[in-house]
Amino acid sequence: MPFSVQIPIRFADVDAAGIVYYPRILHICHQAFEECFQQRGPLPYHRWTRDRGLGFPTRDLEAEFTAPVIYSDPVQVDVATSDVGRSSVCFHFVGQQAEQDGESRVCFEASVTKVCCTVEGLTPVEIPADVREFLISLEVSQ
Repeated sequence: MPFSVQIPIRFADVDAAGIVYYPRILHICHQAFEECFQQRGPLPYHRWTRDRGLGFPTRDLEAEFTAPVIYSDPVQVDVATSDVGRSSVCFHFVGQQAEQDGESRVCFEASVTKVCCTVEGLTPVEIPADVREFLISLEVSQ
């Protein structure tokens, strides 16, 4: 089952037109990734990296921007996974923002393939069982 979180849009996130600057969208995706670990994971991501010495650096990413994210309401980001492998997993992010009529519109979609690695040396390792179980709980068919 996908995870959903509201990420506030800050003034520092936008350009002069009041639209979120596109690299910030990837930062918003990472915030949602961390919040997913915080709320549903076996332990918060920062503790996982510190205590276990493991992380999920990005190997590949693809993003499509379909509507501007504007400086007003927060963006709702849905997080799901697919292709949970021995050491890699694909995270899927869908960002939506409410319009003035109350309907929400999809603003961006991103797919980010991450590899479980040691923090020191960035050596790929098998995803630990408790983290694998958590990732599978977010899995959707793609």
